[in-house]
Amino acid sequence: MTPDVWLILLSALLTVAGYLLWVWERLPRVRAVLGILAFVALVLSVVFHGLITAQTPSADVDGGRTYQSQAARHDVATS
Repeated sequence: MTPDVWLILLSALLTVAGYLLWVWERLPRVRAVLGILAFVALVLSVVFHGLITAQTPSADVDGGRTYQSQAARHDVATS
């Protein structure tokens, strides 16, 4: 998996952990830190996603060629 996917998963995990601490009314400072870390992870995932998709070649750049394998043509001499 790419780094942006890992950061999205990290953001989701931190968000759920912060929410559970909020529901149970526990550790307010830790909740704040988890919220900040979740936000930072989400912003970084958007940035990394932009960088990764900018590096992938598109079909328009190469004239629409797909580079898929073609069926082999066997020239069989008829006798």
